[in-house]
Amino acid sequence: MNLFLPEIGSQLQLTKDWNFILYSEYRNETMIKKIGGTFSWGRSGAKNFLVTIPKDTVLTVDRVYIRKGVSDFSSLTFRIPKDKNKKHIYAGVRFWAKLSDVNKIEFELISCNEKTMELIRNIDEKSKEVLDSLEQSFFMKTLLGGKTINNIRTMDTPEPFLLRLNDAMVELKNKYHYPETAKNIDKNMIQFIRAYKIYTLFGDEDDVLK
Repeated sequence: MNLFLPEIGSQLQLTKDWNFILYSEYRNETMIKKIGGTFSWGRSGAKNFLVTIPKDTVLTVDRVYIRKGVSDFSSLTFRIPKDKNKKHIYAGVRFWAKLSDVNKIEFELISCNEKTMELIRNIDEKSKEVLDSLEQSFFMKTLLGGKTINNIRTMDTPEPFLLRLNDAMVELKNKYHYPETAKNIDKNMIQFIRAYKIYTLFGDEDDVLK
């Protein structure tokens, strides 16, 4: 299980219907009306609602509220964007749900950090120039935490992937441990680093290539 804390703006597509409790609170008024309920300001003991949002709905994370000592109020606020949910009954609605319900969401991340994705694509292309197909496939899966260039979607900034480059290279040499192969990998990866000028992101070339 991988820990995932969404950035504001992350878009999640439900892979299973999501059932949660919609609390009768003014920020949920629009959603309450959408499901046919009523909301009145200042009512004590107001009725909460059990809501089901169907599979394939796209949710945009709009607010994350988690503070020490007030876990009862931990929540995430979502929008259901119209452009991603055409003809959806809840399209355009903004609402919040408690963290305990949010943690039950089954989803696929569909948004990504385009700068990071560009970096990953460039690394994929450059590594193909200096590694054979088996080495390159192993290298990219190591770099991407078991995923491939075709199924990676991330909101991470480029830095974590750049910092994992050296680890991916070490794993590559450990996997193909024959001396001549390891020597060739070292030689090829140095060419790769120089070609992509990755050392400029870390500091001096000598620090990276030593």
